[in-house]
Amino acid sequence: MKVSMNVTERLALLSILPGEGNLATIRQARVLREDLSLSEDEHKTFEFKVLETGGFQWNPNKAQSKEFTLNASQIGMIDKALRTLDAQNKVQVHHETLYELFNVEPKE
Repeated sequence: MKVSMNVTERLALLSILPGEGNLATIRQARVLREDLSLSEDEHKTFEFKVLETGGFQWNPNKAQSKEFTLNASQIGMIDKALRTLDAQNKVQVHHETLYELFNVEPKE
């Protein structure tokens, strides 16, 4: 599946990827983290900064979306992470577009 994500979506997705699980899950999460992370060039181009508060700031006029090709395992991992977030009532505003991008409809 090909999906185009902006900086906010990339950072939001990075924040929900699993940090534990079986070896296959951890390896898939590592590869996905490497792909989604901003490159050194993107840091410079987007004027990306880590704030003292722990938040992030970048120039939205310079930040561009990037297309990613995700495999079935990665899509499954993302789907599971989004469903878990919803089940735990931990969805935040910056997660909302991820549900749309990955066509995840949580149970009512």
